Amino acid sequence: MKIKTIGAVLCSARFEEAIGWFEALFERAPDAMPMPGVAEWEFSAALFQLVDEPQRAGTGRATIFVDDLDVEIAGLALKNVAASEITEGTISRLIEIEDLDGNLIALTQPRQVWSL
Repeated sequence: MKIKTIGAVLCSARFEEAIGWFEALFERAPDAMPMPGVAEWEFSAALFQLVDEPQRAGTGRATIFVDDLDVEIAGLALKNVAASEITEGTISRLIEIEDLDGNLIALTQPRQVWSL
């Protein structure tokens, strides 16, 4: 399999409200609403989709790789987003947050530069 990029998808039971939550998190509106019940944010090497699927809401996980975890933690505090304590791993350090539906989102800072 030759993968060009990969995306994350989280499901929501409160789709319109969740769009607002992710707009605040990502500091911008969705880049596309390609079909009813789907909001997309595009990033340099990734795609994030929020999907209106109440039956699957709250069971997802996504990982967002960041350059500076401490800067992101400070930004989350300004947005009133609660974060877990920092977990210090051997290859990265990370925190977890929950969206409105209870999906878990890890923000992780690799200890070394990865080439994507």
